[in-house]
Amino acid sequence: MGDVYRARDARLGRDVAIKALSSHIAADPDAVMRFEREARTLASLNHPNIAAIYGVEDNGDQPALVLEFVEGETLADRLVRGPLQFPEAIACAAQIADALDVAHEAGIVHRDLKPANIKITDDRRVKVLDFGLAKAVALAAGDSPDLDPVNSPTITVRGTRHGVILGTAAYMSPEQARGKRIDKRTDIWAFGCVLYEMLTGQRAFKGETTSDIIAAIIERSPELDRLPRSTPPHLRRIIERCLEKDPRRRARDIADLRVEIEQAEGVPVVAPRRAWIPVAVSAAVTVAALGMAGMVWRGRAEPAPPASPIEFTVAAPAGYQLLAVPGIPSPDGSRIAFLASDDKNVSSVFVRPLDAAVSRRLEGTDGTSNVPVWSPDGRSIAFFASGVWKRVSADGGAPVTIVADVLANLGASWGPGDLFLFAPANRTSLARIQVTGGALQPVTALDTAKDNSHRWPTLLPDGLHYLFTVRSDSPERLGIKLGVLGSAEMRSLVNVASQAIYAQPGWLLYATPDEVLMAQRLDPATFSIQGTPQPVVGPVRYNGPSFSGVFHASVDGRVLTYVPSVRAASTLEWFDRTGKPLGRVGPERDYRGMRLSPDGRQVAVELADPQVGTRDLWIVDTSTQALSRFTSHAATDWRAVFAPDGSEIAFASDRAGVSSLFRGSTRSPGSETAVHRSSEGGAFPMDWSPDGASLLITHDDRNGRPSGVSLVPVSGGAESIVIANERVATPRLSPDGTRIAFVGPGTTETDVYVLSIADKERIRISTDGGSNPSWGAGGRELFFVNNGGEIMRAVIDGKTQVGRPEVLFRPCAALGRSFSRGIADDLIDVVADGTRFLAVCDAPGTIPPDINVIVNWQSRLK
Repeated sequence: MGDVYRARDARLGRDVAIKALSSHIAADPDAVMRFEREARTLASLNHPNIAAIYGVEDNGDQPALVLEFVEGETLADRLVRGPLQFPEAIACAAQIADALDVAHEAGIVHRDLKPANIKITDDRRVKVLDFGLAKAVALAAGDSPDLDPVNSPTITVRGTRHGVILGTAAYMSPEQARGKRIDKRTDIWAFGCVLYEMLTGQRAFKGETTSDIIAAIIERSPELDRLPRSTPPHLRRIIERCLEKDPRRRARDIADLRVEIEQAEGVPVVAPRRAWIPVAVSAAVTVAALGMAGMVWRGRAEPAPPASPIEFTVAAPAGYQLLAVPGIPSPDGSRIAFLASDDKNVSSVFVRPLDAAVSRRLEGTDGTSNVPVWSPDGRSIAFFASGVWKRVSADGGAPVTIVADVLANLGASWGPGDLFLFAPANRTSLARIQVTGGALQPVTALDTAKDNSHRWPTLLPDGLHYLFTVRSDSPERLGIKLGVLGSAEMRSLVNVASQAIYAQPGWLLYATPDEVLMAQRLDPATFSIQGTPQPVVGPVRYNGPSFSGVFHASVDGRVLTYVPSVRAASTLEWFDRTGKPLGRVGPERDYRGMRLSPDGRQVAVELADPQVGTRDLWIVDTSTQALSRFTSHAATDWRAVFAPDGSEIAFASDRAGVSSLFRGSTRSPGSETAVHRSSEGGAFPMDWSPDGASLLITHDDRNGRPSGVSLVPVSGGAESIVIANERVATPRLSPDGTRIAFVGPGTTETDVYVLSIADKERIRISTDGGSNPSWGAGGRELFFVNNGGEIMRAVIDGKTQVGRPEVLFRPCAALGRSFSRGIADDLIDVVADGTRFLAVCDAPGTIPPDINVIVNWQSRLK
């Protein structure tokens, strides 16, 4: 920028720094005017951690800035001697963040934050230098401060030393390096780089040339494993959030980070000690945070200080997205298992120690769905994928099968003696098996005339009693129950539509439909509920139809995890074949499923009762946007299909005990009549034949296992089997009624097939997984959703597929919303000619960015 002098202000009796601007700026009157105008804005900053601008002086033909003179060394000088100790680094980071917060509130972005622009005074106060001067110089030079990829003063001015250029480039954000418009998130990136360097003594992004550094910034992730092991997990997460390459995913406000950093100042750090001192030591931060270490000094244990709650977040590794299932703490709370999916929507189990920022993916866990389960000793994890429960070492290894041919993961628990208690299917009871193998044994008896299912089991520490949830259409029957192995005894504990988690020394955790996580005393001696429930945290994400909240806790009672609720509804959106949005249908609601009428004028949607989770059918008029109720029964009514002329809807209902078929007029809701009830199990309508005579249904057996596809006459009569004894989901009849498209077991999790009803010949349509098939263009096109959540189009000529399926678009992406692919759910449909698609689009934030963790959560309870 020019020459810098130390000077004495004779009038005020203080030392100042004077920056005399370079001659190429001083020679241009317009440049000087622009510079002075920007300098006046910067002079408005008044904060103890910001080096002040006192004024602009015009000394003849060379204007100069008069700046606060700051005694002390720069952070860059200090880092030459190595990384800062944790307390010193935290103190510096908090002051830097406070300075940035004040500047950002004033609309000023630093643009050149780096250790060389940070001074540490003799009294350990931090002063940030040169706020906004990068923009001021760029403006004076006639450049755009937003579009110049090297817009910091140490680069833009000619004659700078090579090392200085490298030093500045190392702190550029990816958007800054690419020459894109920048904002305060560029400072947040640089702040993350500085914090990383303070803790490690090394730059987050290195290289021998400026090009090497910029390439590292754009393409590579920082080596977080270089952070000291004593770094608290939430501080590691702060660095991860700062160094998100996509500014949209980066932390947006330095004030939020400042609060988290200030919280870290109260976290003690366990320094290395001689081996004879600790009696019980987990990882350093876990010991400090949880108060788990029992220290012995001269044979006497020192009392642990009262534990205060410590909160932080766990995010998915780079390139993955979290699934909306809770993180599962190990029984001792030292590790958390969670699910995350890659860019192909393939989910896996990850394990992260609480004292580390790095998560480890467990090989062989591809396709895991819903909640994994820890072994009692915390050494192994059970997970459910492709109809099989398996176990794997939490440190990695080859998975081993526990039990196969399971329909769903509606909860499991691994108890003492390697007992595995689980819910093998929807609409059925609990079962048990030894983790090491053996015969499957029933545990509970489900009364299908009154209850829908038994789910979410939790074995208590005594290995004999267990908690589970009864899902019922009768509000007085649903809730958390207590069972005893080997006995028909069943005791009601809490009348709430939620799973129950037990935490020592005697707490029962559950979620309410109002999205509040509650804790209530459970006497471990009598197994009776005591006292009144107490709120722990909220809002917690909650799934009413599933009777589950997204939370969990370690058995020892120290660690609690949850995913916050987004409190936002989904929408019904039209798209053309390119994914272009064409408008919304109806109001925002929490739609659970939907189906278009053949003429596209009506949409049958499923909406759940927020208190008890049962579903009802509603109809949306696509022209008037009106939403009207179709069914009002206390039982669950769902799986709607329209008659060919749109005058009637057939649907499944639990009102007769097991799921049975009903039909009703769209013109006079409330006049439903029974159509079909299976003597073997449940029945679910999937499509109405083009001639209006039959319903295409799927059915399951008494154990809730799908047992094939049939055609059932609407007016009564014998059903005809189309597919026998197979797991089939969402079958759809072709427009001429001669073929069905369906989802069945495939190369990955599931694939889409087309079958000829007459001769049972079938062809596989999808090449790498698929779901939600729909016909279009007179049966010559078939649309489905691939595993990555994209709409695919396949051309069908009779019994032959022409070419490979092609990608059309990703639903909801153009609106900034997300599409939840469901193998057995109707979340997308297409009009008869295949020109328009209607999709259920989830609100932004449906995919959770973080799992929230609270250590010592019980200190909040009375």
